[in-house]
Amino acid sequence: MKHVEDPSSKNLYYAKTILAQAGKLTLLAIGCLNPVALEETKDRRGGVQFKVNSPKPRQYCRVELTWMDLYKITHFRLKRGTFDEIVIAETDGVFCDQLSDELWNTTQH
Repeated sequence: MKHVEDPSSKNLYYAKTILAQAGKLTLLAIGCLNPVALEETKDRRGGVQFKVNSPKPRQYCRVELTWMDLYKITHFRLKRGTFDEIVIAETDGVFCDQLSDELWNTTQH
């Protein structure tokens, strides 16, 4: 009998790992609100997206684990009416030990 892995548990595992590697203090300092696990795609293995508690307009952050085991961090806002993403900052090729610093440096305080 073949074991079938639940894809949602893998997505949740990657999201929890990313949040743990970012660190509780960094997430608290940048105002991480409502983290959501991201599904696997052709460009990423998994990820997490959350709101950032910032002055208006609301800012979001997406941290994706690429297939090269590097992180891609994207900060964006949503355009009113159309909900199109307006990219504020994007960093690619981040190692796990750099994740906390990159999140702190790229978040607009």
